Amino acid sequence: MKKYFIVTILITLIISFCSISFASEPVEIKLVGWTYGVEKVRESLDNFEKIYPNIKVNYEDISWYSYTSDMTLRFITNTVGDVIYVNDMWLASWAEAGWVAPFEDYAPEVVQKYAPLMKPYVLEGITYKDKVYGLPYYNDTYVFMQNSGLLKKADINDKPKTWEDVKQMSLSLKEKGIQEYPVIMEFHPDEASLTNVFYAMTYSFEPDSLFDDELNPIFNKEGSAAYEALNWLDKGLNEWKIIDPASLTLKEIDVYKSMQGGVGAFTVMEKYTLAEMNAPGSGEWAGQFDLVLMPGESHYTNGSAKFYALTNDVTKRDPEYIDAAVKLIEYLGGKYNDEFVIAKRWAAENGLGFAYAELYDDPDVASTFNAWGDVEVEREQEEKYSMSMEGMKTPWFTEFSEVIRREVHNVLSQTKTTLEALDDMANEWNIMREKYTK
Repeated sequence: MKKYFIVTILITLIISFCSISFASEPVEIKLVGWTYGVEKVRESLDNFEKIYPNIKVNYEDISWYSYTSDMTLRFITNTVGDVIYVNDMWLASWAEAGWVAPFEDYAPEVVQKYAPLMKPYVLEGITYKDKVYGLPYYNDTYVFMQNSGLLKKADINDKPKTWEDVKQMSLSLKEKGIQEYPVIMEFHPDEASLTNVFYAMTYSFEPDSLFDDELNPIFNKEGSAAYEALNWLDKGLNEWKIIDPASLTLKEIDVYKSMQGGVGAFTVMEKYTLAEMNAPGSGEWAGQFDLVLMPGESHYTNGSAKFYALTNDVTKRDPEYIDAAVKLIEYLGGKYNDEFVIAKRWAAENGLGFAYAELYDDPDVASTFNAWGDVEVEREQEEKYSMSMEGMKTPWFTEFSEVIRREVHNVLSQTKTTLEALDDMANEWNIMREKYTK
Protein backbone atom coordinates (compact mmCIF):
# COMPACT_ATOMS: atom_id res chain seq x y z
CA MET A 1 0.00 0.00 0.00
CA LYS A 2 2.82 2.34 0.96
CA LYS A 3 4.62 1.50 -2.29
CA TYR A 4 1.49 2.21 -4.30
CA PHE A 5 1.04 5.56 -2.51
CA ILE A 6 4.64 6.63 -3.33
CA VAL A 7 4.23 5.65 -7.00
CA THR A 8 1.00 7.64 -7.20
CA ILE A 9 2.69 10.73 -5.75
CA LEU A 10 5.60 10.38 -8.20
CA ILE A 11 3.25 10.10 -11.16
CA THR A 12 1.29 13.14 -9.97
CA LEU A 13 4.50 15.15 -9.57
CA ILE A 14 5.70 14.13 -13.04
CA ILE A 15 2.40 15.10 -14.62
CA SER A 16 2.39 18.43 -12.78
CA PHE A 17 5.99 19.13 -13.79
CA CYS A 18 5.26 18.34 -17.42
CA SER A 19 2.17 20.54 -17.38
CA ILE A 20 4.16 23.44 -15.93
CA SER A 21 6.96 22.92 -18.47
CA PHE A 22 4.60 22.81 -21.42
CA ALA A 23 2.60 25.78 -20.16
CA SER A 24 5.72 27.85 -19.72
CA GLU A 25 6.89 27.38 -23.30
CA PRO A 26 6.18 30.61 -25.18
CA VAL A 27 4.17 30.74 -28.37
CA GLU A 28 6.68 31.51 -31.12
CA ILE A 29 5.71 33.68 -34.10
CA LYS A 30 7.68 35.42 -36.83
CA LEU A 31 7.59 39.04 -38.01
CA VAL A 32 9.02 39.88 -41.45
CA GLY A 33 9.48 43.43 -42.75
CA TRP A 34 11.65 45.51 -45.00
CA THR A 35 14.87 46.95 -43.64
CA TYR A 36 14.25 50.20 -41.77
CA GLY A 37 14.95 51.22 -38.19
CA VAL A 38 15.94 47.66 -37.37
CA GLU A 39 17.20 48.46 -33.87
CA LYS A 40 13.99 50.31 -33.00
CA VAL A 41 11.94 47.37 -34.21
CA ARG A 42 13.95 45.00 -32.04
CA GLU A 43 13.52 47.28 -29.03
CA SER A 44 9.77 47.37 -29.62
CA LEU A 45 9.65 43.59 -29.84
CA ASP A 46 11.66 43.27 -26.62
CA ASN A 47 9.09 45.49 -24.88
CA PHE A 48 6.25 43.47 -26.38
CA GLU A 49 7.76 40.24 -25.04
CA LYS A 50 8.01 41.78 -21.56
CA ILE A 51 4.32 42.62 -21.69
CA TYR A 52 3.47 39.17 -23.09
CA PRO A 53 6.12 36.80 -21.68
CA ASN A 54 4.27 33.84 -23.16
CA ILE A 55 4.94 35.13 -26.71
CA LYS A 56 8.30 34.99 -28.49
CA VAL A 57 8.72 37.04 -31.68
CA ASN A 58 11.39 36.17 -34.22
CA TYR A 59 12.16 39.09 -36.53
CA GLU A 60 13.69 39.23 -39.99
CA ASP A 61 14.26 42.23 -42.24
CA ILE A 62 14.61 42.19 -46.04
CA SER A 63 15.80 44.98 -48.31
CA TRP A 64 12.95 47.15 -49.59
CA TYR A 65 14.24 46.72 -53.15
CA SER A 66 14.01 42.93 -53.11
CA TYR A 67 11.10 42.66 -50.69
CA THR A 68 8.32 41.81 -53.15
CA SER A 69 10.35 39.21 -55.06
CA ASP A 70 11.66 37.60 -51.86
CA MET A 71 8.22 37.55 -50.30
CA THR A 72 6.63 36.08 -53.41
CA LEU A 73 9.03 33.15 -53.24
CA ARG A 74 8.33 32.72 -49.54
CA PHE A 75 4.57 32.77 -50.08
CA ILE A 76 4.88 30.08 -52.74
CA THR A 77 7.08 27.90 -50.51
CA ASN A 78 5.06 28.56 -47.31
CA THR A 79 8.05 30.04 -45.50
CA VAL A 80 6.81 33.60 -45.17
CA GLY A 81 6.14 33.89 -41.43
CA ASP A 82 3.12 35.03 -39.44
CA VAL A 83 3.01 38.85 -39.42
CA ILE A 84 4.43 40.91 -42.28
CA TYR A 85 4.79 44.45 -43.57
CA VAL A 86 2.58 45.21 -46.60
CA ASN A 87 2.52 48.20 -48.94
CA ASP A 88 -0.96 49.27 -50.04
CA MET A 89 -0.20 48.88 -53.75
CA TRP A 90 0.46 45.14 -53.22
CA LEU A 91 -2.63 44.39 -51.13
CA ALA A 92 -5.07 43.46 -53.89
CA SER A 93 -2.73 41.01 -55.62
CA TRP A 94 -1.57 39.44 -52.34
CA ALA A 95 -5.12 39.11 -51.06
CA GLU A 96 -6.36 37.56 -54.31
CA ALA A 97 -3.47 35.09 -54.20
CA GLY A 98 -4.53 34.07 -50.70
CA TRP A 99 -1.25 35.19 -49.18
CA VAL A 100 -2.63 37.64 -46.61
CA ALA A 101 -5.78 37.25 -44.55
CA PRO A 102 -8.43 39.85 -43.62
CA PHE A 103 -7.44 41.08 -40.18
CA GLU A 104 -11.01 41.89 -39.26
CA ASP A 105 -12.01 38.24 -39.72
CA TYR A 106 -9.78 37.38 -36.77
CA ALA A 107 -9.92 40.60 -34.74
CA PRO A 108 -13.19 42.42 -35.55
CA GLU A 109 -13.24 44.24 -32.24
CA VAL A 110 -9.72 45.57 -32.83
CA VAL A 111 -10.68 46.90 -36.26
CA GLN A 112 -13.84 48.51 -34.87
CA LYS A 113 -11.70 50.24 -32.25
CA TYR A 114 -9.15 51.80 -34.62
CA ALA A 115 -10.76 52.19 -38.06
CA PRO A 116 -12.79 55.31 -37.12
CA LEU A 117 -9.58 57.02 -35.95
CA MET A 118 -7.66 56.61 -39.22
CA LYS A 119 -7.18 59.20 -41.92
CA PRO A 120 -9.46 58.32 -44.88
CA TYR A 121 -6.67 57.51 -47.36
CA VAL A 122 -5.07 55.19 -44.79
CA LEU A 123 -8.24 53.23 -44.12
CA GLU A 124 -8.87 52.97 -47.85
CA GLY A 125 -5.31 51.80 -48.46
CA ILE A 126 -5.53 48.90 -46.00
CA THR A 127 -9.02 47.80 -47.07
CA TYR A 128 -9.79 45.35 -49.85
CA LYS A 129 -13.27 44.19 -50.83
CA ASP A 130 -14.70 45.86 -47.71
CA LYS A 131 -12.34 44.00 -45.39
CA VAL A 132 -9.62 45.67 -43.32
CA TYR A 133 -6.39 43.71 -43.70
CA GLY A 134 -4.31 45.04 -40.83
CA LEU A 135 -3.26 48.01 -38.73
CA PRO A 136 -0.98 50.85 -39.86
CA TYR A 137 2.81 50.71 -39.66
CA TYR A 138 3.46 54.16 -41.10
CA ASN A 139 1.58 56.26 -43.60
CA ASP A 140 2.81 59.19 -45.57
CA THR A 141 2.08 61.49 -48.45
CA TYR A 142 4.32 62.35 -51.38
CA VAL A 143 5.07 66.02 -50.87
CA PHE A 144 6.95 68.88 -52.46
CA MET A 145 10.15 69.99 -50.73
CA GLN A 146 12.54 72.83 -51.40
CA ASN A 147 15.94 74.01 -50.26
CA SER A 148 14.99 77.52 -49.14
CA GLY A 149 18.62 78.34 -48.45
CA LEU A 150 19.49 77.93 -52.12
CA LEU A 151 16.43 79.93 -53.17
CA LYS A 152 17.47 82.83 -50.98
CA LYS A 153 20.74 82.97 -52.89
CA ALA A 154 18.63 83.83 -55.93
CA ASP A 155 16.56 86.33 -53.91
CA ILE A 156 13.57 83.98 -54.04
CA ASN A 157 11.63 84.07 -50.80
CA ASP A 158 8.29 82.73 -52.01
CA LYS A 159 7.05 79.15 -52.20
CA PRO A 160 5.73 77.84 -55.53
CA LYS A 161 1.98 77.53 -55.87
CA THR A 162 1.94 76.07 -59.39
CA TRP A 163 4.28 74.00 -61.56
CA GLU A 164 4.81 77.12 -63.65
CA ASP A 165 6.20 78.72 -60.49
CA VAL A 166 8.54 75.76 -60.03
CA LYS A 167 9.70 76.16 -63.63
CA GLN A 168 10.35 79.91 -63.30
CA MET A 169 12.16 79.57 -59.96
CA SER A 170 14.29 76.78 -61.42
CA LEU A 171 15.18 78.85 -64.48
CA SER A 172 16.17 81.72 -62.19
CA LEU A 173 18.47 79.42 -60.21
CA LYS A 174 20.04 78.24 -63.48
CA GLU A 175 20.50 81.73 -64.90
CA LYS A 176 22.20 82.95 -61.73
CA GLY A 177 24.56 80.00 -61.74
CA ILE A 178 23.32 78.70 -58.39
CA GLN A 179 22.00 75.32 -59.61
CA GLU A 180 22.47 73.77 -63.04
CA TYR A 181 19.62 71.31 -62.43
CA PRO A 182 17.34 72.60 -59.64
CA VAL A 183 14.87 69.66 -59.77
CA ILE A 184 15.95 66.15 -58.75
CA MET A 185 13.73 63.05 -58.62
CA GLU A 186 13.79 59.38 -57.56
CA PHE A 187 13.20 57.98 -61.05
CA HIS A 188 15.32 54.82 -61.08
CA PRO A 189 13.28 52.19 -62.98
CA ASP A 190 13.40 49.85 -59.96
CA GLU A 191 12.19 52.54 -57.54
CA ALA A 192 8.56 51.74 -56.72
CA SER A 193 8.07 55.30 -55.48
CA LEU A 194 8.30 56.54 -59.07
CA THR A 195 4.70 55.33 -59.42
CA ASN A 196 3.69 57.36 -56.38
CA VAL A 197 5.45 60.48 -57.69
CA PHE A 198 3.65 60.10 -61.04
CA TYR A 199 0.31 59.88 -59.23
CA ALA A 200 1.21 62.77 -56.91
CA MET A 201 2.05 65.09 -59.80
CA THR A 202 -1.03 63.98 -61.72
CA TYR A 203 -3.30 64.66 -58.75
CA SER A 204 -1.68 68.06 -58.24
CA PHE A 205 -3.29 69.04 -61.56
CA GLU A 206 -6.57 67.18 -60.91
CA PRO A 207 -7.37 64.45 -58.35
CA ASP A 208 -9.33 61.34 -59.20
CA SER A 209 -8.57 61.85 -62.89
CA LEU A 210 -7.04 58.62 -64.21
CA PHE A 211 -10.05 56.27 -64.47
CA ASP A 212 -13.82 56.50 -64.74
CA ASP A 213 -16.24 54.77 -62.37
CA GLU A 214 -15.83 51.48 -64.28
CA LEU A 215 -12.03 51.75 -64.11
CA ASN A 216 -11.68 52.56 -67.78
CA PRO A 217 -8.56 54.66 -68.44
CA ILE A 218 -9.34 58.31 -69.18
CA PHE A 219 -5.81 59.65 -68.81
CA ASN A 220 -4.57 58.98 -72.35
CA LYS A 221 -5.65 62.19 -73.98
CA GLU A 222 -4.00 65.53 -74.52
CA GLY A 223 -4.78 67.95 -71.73
CA SER A 224 -5.53 65.29 -69.10
CA ALA A 225 -3.92 65.72 -65.68
CA ALA A 226 -1.59 62.79 -66.38
CA TYR A 227 -0.65 64.35 -69.72
CA GLU A 228 0.13 67.69 -68.07
CA ALA A 229 2.24 66.04 -65.36
CA LEU A 230 4.23 63.81 -67.72
CA ASN A 231 4.63 66.61 -70.26
CA TRP A 232 6.01 68.90 -67.56
CA LEU A 233 8.58 66.26 -66.62
CA ASP A 234 9.53 65.74 -70.28
CA LYS A 235 10.03 69.46 -70.90
CA GLY A 236 11.71 69.90 -67.54
CA LEU A 237 14.35 67.34 -68.47
CA ASN A 238 14.72 67.78 -72.21
CA GLU A 239 13.67 71.34 -73.08
CA TRP A 240 14.05 73.60 -70.04
CA LYS A 241 16.84 71.39 -68.65
CA ILE A 242 15.88 72.06 -65.04
CA ILE A 243 15.61 68.37 -64.04
CA ASP A 244 18.85 66.60 -63.21
CA PRO A 245 19.42 63.85 -65.85
CA ALA A 246 20.87 61.70 -63.05
CA SER A 247 17.30 61.39 -61.72
CA LEU A 248 16.76 58.49 -64.12
CA THR A 249 19.28 56.46 -62.13
CA LEU A 250 18.45 57.62 -58.59
CA LYS A 251 16.54 55.90 -55.81
CA GLU A 252 15.06 57.48 -52.71
CA ILE A 253 18.17 57.54 -50.54
CA ASP A 254 20.25 58.88 -53.46
CA VAL A 255 17.92 61.84 -53.85
CA TYR A 256 17.77 63.00 -50.26
CA LYS A 257 21.51 62.49 -49.85
CA SER A 258 22.02 64.63 -52.96
CA MET A 259 19.71 67.30 -51.56
CA GLN A 260 21.63 67.24 -48.28
CA GLY A 261 24.79 67.91 -50.29
CA GLY A 262 23.23 70.91 -52.00
CA VAL A 263 22.47 69.12 -55.27
CA GLY A 264 18.92 70.00 -56.24
CA ALA A 265 16.61 72.67 -54.86
CA PHE A 266 13.25 70.94 -55.45
CA THR A 267 11.95 67.38 -55.23
CA VAL A 268 8.82 65.29 -54.63
CA MET A 269 9.29 62.49 -52.13
CA GLU A 270 7.67 60.81 -49.15
CA LYS A 271 7.41 63.35 -46.38
CA TYR A 272 9.50 61.50 -43.82
CA THR A 273 12.63 62.08 -45.91
CA LEU A 274 12.38 65.77 -44.99
CA ALA A 275 13.24 64.82 -41.42
CA GLU A 276 16.32 63.01 -42.73
CA MET A 277 17.41 66.05 -44.75
CA ASN A 278 16.91 68.49 -41.88
CA ALA A 279 18.55 66.28 -39.24
CA PRO A 280 21.17 68.28 -37.29
CA GLY A 281 24.67 67.60 -38.59
CA SER A 282 23.43 65.99 -41.80
CA GLY A 283 24.96 68.66 -44.02
CA GLU A 284 25.45 72.37 -44.50
CA TRP A 285 21.83 72.81 -45.59
CA ALA A 286 20.26 71.02 -42.61
CA GLY A 287 17.33 73.02 -41.25
CA GLN A 288 16.83 74.91 -44.52
CA PHE A 289 14.62 72.37 -46.32
CA ASP A 290 10.93 73.29 -46.29
CA LEU A 291 7.70 71.39 -46.79
CA VAL A 292 5.52 73.11 -49.38
CA LEU A 293 1.87 72.46 -50.17
CA MET A 294 1.89 70.50 -53.43
CA PRO A 295 2.15 72.91 -56.37
CA GLY A 296 -0.62 72.68 -58.94
CA GLU A 297 -4.19 73.73 -59.55
CA SER A 298 -5.58 71.32 -56.96
CA HIS A 299 -2.67 70.93 -54.46
CA TYR A 300 -3.65 67.25 -54.16
CA THR A 301 -1.21 64.40 -53.78
CA ASN A 302 -1.40 60.69 -53.08
CA GLY A 303 -1.03 59.02 -49.73
CA SER A 304 0.73 55.71 -49.19
CA ALA A 305 -0.25 53.24 -46.48
CA LYS A 306 2.14 50.64 -45.09
CA PHE A 307 0.72 48.20 -42.57
CA TYR A 308 1.08 45.03 -40.51
CA ALA A 309 -0.90 42.05 -41.81
CA LEU A 310 -1.62 38.44 -40.95
CA THR A 311 -0.31 35.91 -43.42
CA ASN A 312 -2.63 33.16 -44.54
CA ASP A 313 -0.10 30.71 -43.07
CA VAL A 314 -0.64 31.87 -39.48
CA THR A 315 -4.42 31.52 -39.82
CA LYS A 316 -3.88 27.80 -40.39
CA ARG A 317 -2.02 27.41 -37.10
CA ASP A 318 -3.53 26.73 -33.69
CA PRO A 319 -5.63 29.50 -32.10
CA GLU A 320 -2.89 30.56 -29.68
CA TYR A 321 -0.63 31.50 -32.61
CA ILE A 322 -3.36 33.56 -34.25
CA ASP A 323 -4.04 35.25 -30.91
CA ALA A 324 -0.33 36.03 -30.49
CA ALA A 325 -0.15 37.51 -34.01
CA VAL A 326 -3.23 39.67 -33.36
CA LYS A 327 -1.73 40.94 -30.10
CA LEU A 328 1.51 41.81 -31.91
CA ILE A 329 -0.30 43.72 -34.65
CA GLU A 330 -2.34 45.71 -32.14
CA TYR A 331 0.76 46.54 -30.09
CA LEU A 332 2.71 47.69 -33.15
CA GLY A 333 -0.13 49.36 -35.03
CA GLY A 334 -2.52 50.42 -32.30
CA LYS A 335 -2.46 51.54 -28.68
CA TYR A 336 -0.88 50.26 -25.49
CA ASN A 337 -2.07 51.76 -22.19
CA ASP A 338 -4.31 54.04 -24.24
CA GLU A 339 -1.39 55.56 -26.17
CA PHE A 340 -0.10 55.03 -29.71
CA VAL A 341 3.31 54.10 -28.34
CA ILE A 342 4.97 52.75 -31.49
CA ALA A 343 3.42 55.18 -34.00
CA LYS A 344 4.34 58.09 -31.76
CA ARG A 345 7.92 56.90 -31.46
CA TRP A 346 8.32 56.51 -35.22
CA ALA A 347 6.88 60.00 -35.69
CA ALA A 348 8.85 61.76 -32.95
CA GLU A 349 12.19 60.07 -33.61
CA ASN A 350 12.13 59.40 -37.36
CA GLY A 351 9.55 61.80 -38.75
CA LEU A 352 7.41 58.96 -40.11
CA GLY A 353 3.83 59.78 -40.98
CA PHE A 354 1.03 58.23 -38.97
CA ALA A 355 -2.48 56.96 -39.56
CA TYR A 356 -4.18 58.59 -36.59
CA ALA A 357 -4.92 62.32 -36.85
CA GLU A 358 -5.08 62.72 -33.07
CA LEU A 359 -1.29 62.44 -32.97
CA TYR A 360 -1.08 65.91 -34.50
CA ASP A 361 -2.32 67.18 -31.14
CA ASP A 362 0.40 65.38 -29.22
CA PRO A 363 2.85 68.10 -28.08
CA ASP A 364 5.89 65.83 -28.52
CA VAL A 365 4.94 64.98 -32.11
CA ALA A 366 4.03 68.56 -33.01
CA SER A 367 7.27 69.87 -31.51
CA THR A 368 9.38 67.34 -33.37
CA PHE A 369 7.62 67.90 -36.69
CA ASN A 370 8.00 71.67 -36.36
CA ALA A 371 11.71 71.22 -35.72
CA TRP A 372 12.23 69.94 -39.29
CA GLY A 373 9.06 71.00 -41.09
CA ASP A 374 5.72 72.66 -40.56
CA VAL A 375 3.12 70.54 -38.83
CA GLU A 376 0.25 72.77 -39.98
CA VAL A 377 1.25 72.56 -43.65
CA GLU A 378 1.65 68.83 -43.31
CA ARG A 379 -1.71 68.49 -41.61
CA GLU A 380 -3.38 70.51 -44.37
CA GLN A 381 -1.74 68.35 -47.06
CA GLU A 382 -2.64 65.11 -45.29
CA GLU A 383 -6.18 65.87 -44.19
CA LYS A 384 -7.40 68.17 -46.97
CA TYR A 385 -5.44 67.32 -50.11
CA SER A 386 -4.55 63.61 -50.05
CA MET A 387 -6.09 60.49 -51.55
CA SER A 388 -5.26 56.89 -52.36
CA MET A 389 -4.12 55.89 -55.82
CA GLU A 390 -6.90 55.03 -58.25
CA GLY A 391 -6.81 51.51 -59.60
CA MET A 392 -4.82 50.29 -56.64
CA LYS A 393 -7.56 47.86 -55.59
CA THR A 394 -7.12 45.71 -58.68
CA PRO A 395 -5.08 42.48 -58.56
CA TRP A 396 -2.97 43.65 -61.49
CA PHE A 397 -1.94 46.99 -60.01
CA THR A 398 1.49 45.74 -58.91
CA GLU A 399 2.20 44.84 -62.55
CA PHE A 400 0.70 48.08 -63.79
CA SER A 401 3.01 50.02 -61.50
CA GLU A 402 5.94 48.58 -63.44
CA VAL A 403 4.31 49.73 -66.69
CA ILE A 404 4.01 53.27 -65.32
CA ARG A 405 7.69 53.34 -64.43
CA ARG A 406 8.67 51.99 -67.85
CA GLU A 407 6.54 54.50 -69.75
CA VAL A 408 7.75 57.45 -67.71
CA HIS A 409 11.28 56.44 -68.70
CA ASN A 410 10.24 56.12 -72.34
CA VAL A 411 9.02 59.71 -72.31
CA LEU A 412 12.00 61.11 -70.45
CA SER A 413 14.43 59.30 -72.74
CA GLN A 414 12.37 60.58 -75.71
CA THR A 415 11.75 57.16 -77.19
CA LYS A 416 8.01 57.95 -77.03
CA THR A 417 5.91 61.06 -76.94
CA THR A 418 3.81 61.77 -73.88
CA LEU A 419 0.62 60.73 -75.64
CA GLU A 420 2.17 57.55 -77.06
CA ALA A 421 3.33 56.51 -73.60
CA LEU A 422 -0.09 57.22 -72.07
CA ASP A 423 -1.80 55.27 -74.87
CA ASP A 424 0.48 52.29 -74.26
CA MET A 425 -0.14 52.60 -70.53
CA ALA A 426 -3.90 52.49 -71.12
CA ASN A 427 -3.61 49.55 -73.51
CA GLU A 428 -1.53 47.58 -70.97
CA TRP A 429 -4.14 48.32 -68.29
CA ASN A 430 -6.93 46.95 -70.50
CA ILE A 431 -4.94 43.84 -71.41
CA MET A 432 -4.22 43.14 -67.74
CA ARG A 433 -7.83 43.69 -66.75
CA GLU A 434 -9.02 41.26 -69.40
CA LYS A 435 -6.48 38.65 -68.28
CA TYR A 436 -7.44 38.94 -64.62
CA THR A 437 -11.22 39.10 -65.11
CA LYS A 438 -11.64 36.17 -67.49
